[in-house]
Amino acid sequence: MITAQSAFVASEKRQHMQSAQFQGRVTSKSGSNATIRVVSLSTHDRQFGCRAWSGTYRMTHRAGGWRIARADIHPRSCSR
Repeated sequence: MITAQSAFVASEKRQHMQSAQFQGRVTSKSGSNATIRVVSLSTHDRQFGCRAWSGTYRMTHRAGGWRIARADIHPRSCSR
């Protein structure tokens, strides 16, 4: 699932992301589909500063790697 993490980080860097730290846990897996619960995801960018995210990623396995099929994540300020 590192491919999904790398894709996320690359996408966020294009949006002036300065750093991202991610930990997730597989909550379900069936065939080529899986759901990942965000255990810890924090990002820091120029526009919003530090944000902590919660939610889930729905993943699908295609072309030799796991890809994010749907991101159902929500940010909040790190200061909360």
